[in-house]
Amino acid sequence: MGVDRASGPIYNTFQNTIFNKGDELWQNIQQNMAKYINDNGGHASATSYSNSTIKARPNWENVKQYLKGNIDLQALKQSLGC
Repeated sequence: MGVDRASGPIYNTFQNTIFNKGDELWQNIQQNMAKYINDNGGHASATSYSNSTIKARPNWENVKQYLKGNIDLQALKQSLGC
């Protein structure tokens, strides 16, 4: 169940691999964009995200509970740290 997320045993087994590859892709995009900007007379840096060990990951079980109407928006926001 989910919008664009796998669920069940397959997801649980491979979620770190999936997220790590996504993080690598995002870092690569930022680094390439910064290089392009710097090579063309601008100034850009991709270090703020690249060096960060903090990754925002929603708790999909809580999102699912919100979408089903089992918890309200305030409870969802609290669970996400908002």
